[in-house]
Amino acid sequence: MNAEELKDCVIFKRPTMLAILIAIVGLAVCVAGLLWWPRMFFPGYLVGFLFWTGISIGCLLLTTLHHLVGGAWGTAIRRPLESGITTLPLMALCFLPITFGLRHLYPWTDPAVIAPHKRIYLSPLAFDIRAGLYFFALATLGPLLVTFSRRQDFAPPDDTRHLRWLQAISGPGLVLTFFVATFAAVDWAMSREPSWTSTIYGAIWIVGEGLSAFTLVVFVSAGLAKRKIAPISQILTPDLLNDLGNLMLAFIMLWAYMAYSQFLIMWSGNVTEEIPWYLRRSGGGWGAVALALIIFHFALPFVALFFRESKRRGEVLMIIAVMVFIMHVVDIVWLVVPATTSIRTPAIDVGQVASAVVATVAIGGAWLSVFFWQLGAASLVPRVATGNGRVVRHNTARAAGT
Repeated sequence: MNAEELKDCVIFKRPTMLAILIAIVGLAVCVAGLLWWPRMFFPGYLVGFLFWTGISIGCLLLTTLHHLVGGAWGTAIRRPLESGITTLPLMALCFLPITFGLRHLYPWTDPAVIAPHKRIYLSPLAFDIRAGLYFFALATLGPLLVTFSRRQDFAPPDDTRHLRWLQAISGPGLVLTFFVATFAAVDWAMSREPSWTSTIYGAIWIVGEGLSAFTLVVFVSAGLAKRKIAPISQILTPDLLNDLGNLMLAFIMLWAYMAYSQFLIMWSGNVTEEIPWYLRRSGGGWGAVALALIIFHFALPFVALFFRESKRRGEVLMIIAVMVFIMHVVDIVWLVVPATTSIRTPAIDVGQVASAVVATVAIGGAWLSVFFWQLGAASLVPRVATGNGRVVRHNTARAAGT
């Protein structure tokens, strides 16, 4: 192991150990919350689970998209995306507490509160079976993409077999992931209020998942480039940063468009079954949260990314990524926690919000420990990068050494 490889190894070892420590401490606090305040614990835990599972799914969506359309933008972030994909088995394990806390999360566990035609679909057994199928599909597709991608590093320069396999898998994989993510959003989030439905709800979650995953990998890649870690620092040029900034702007605009479209249609329709969902999330303190989402999840990032110079500077792009990343946590809290709030007095449940923060940090520690461990287990940039059907050889060194 040479000096450069040893330096890279230390870079990933420290955040991995820190993430493990955070996960252990957070787990201890979560166990205490489960034992003493289960009513507050489970909604907060659901927020943390949905946030980090969404990032894993977002990484899978972006990876399949890159293999299909190509482009230099995916080269610098492909390894972080693949590292995010490898966390899916961990998220399947993190789903287990939700199966034991269904009655604290979902009103439909009492058959008397839902319509008869919904009882077959909204039942604990069907819920668990579907969740198992979701994770089976994602945890099968993800490793295939990661395996073929990493095998490219050791293939001859003119060998396009892995490229063809990645493109062949990514087409059906993108469709499969989209459907799985949509149904998972309906099951895990929308069914918190079984009398309310929205046909665009799953799409809003998917765009949010892609946006949060994108901000994370852009932050990591830009951070590595700032520290002059080769080869990312060599390929993450201002032009490439500009491309990543444009993609981030596109995701932000798409998220805002979908969220506003849902609001506009339901508010103008003024249907009794639909309006209460927004009343719970616009009154009391939740109205201030909604305003913060408009400002910090859309308006400020939109204005900042509108200027070309902002997108060409890694430091600025990292700040915007952190802001959007944090606000997406707030967005999930806003979507999930008020489900049981009274329409007449929609006050913020401080206990559930605090539980959401703790659970998000705890699960995030475990997620990031796997993420950094996998990121250090392969070359930081693919040695054979795919783009527009061409095969390009990169001279890279392994991040973790052997």
